[in-house]
Amino acid sequence: MVKMMDKCQKCGEYIKKGQLCLDCSKNSLEAHLKRQINDKQTKVDVPIGDLLAKETAGIISNMLNENSFISQIDLKARGRHITRAIDVSEILKRELTIKPKMKTNTSEFKNNENKPVKVSEICISFKVGGK
Repeated sequence: MVKMMDKCQKCGEYIKKGQLCLDCSKNSLEAHLKRQINDKQTKVDVPIGDLLAKETAGIISNMLNENSFISQIDLKARGRHITRAIDVSEILKRELTIKPKMKTNTSEFKNNENKPVKVSEICISFKVGGK
């Protein structure tokens, strides 16, 4: 069985599946968080993607250490990324010693073939210090 190779949309590196390689995913997440921090938002949304749970948790921890004005972090994930979001929340729960609040939902939409598709969603919220 031959596995299809794909190219990363940003750097052109060959990857097995997905749209971005891990380096570009990490840079993309960091850039997304920096945009929210530069806007001085006290509530930060973190989309969970292809990065490993430890890397994502590390990026969030560094962000919290550098920016004391953040009061809430929301981890958001859909479909197959839900388990990774839970892994990240468990790592952050140990580091921050804060119990998160979880909300689940199901989105329904139509795919290319006009068939209804349901996708699970999760939002895990952490209330942190902040001002």
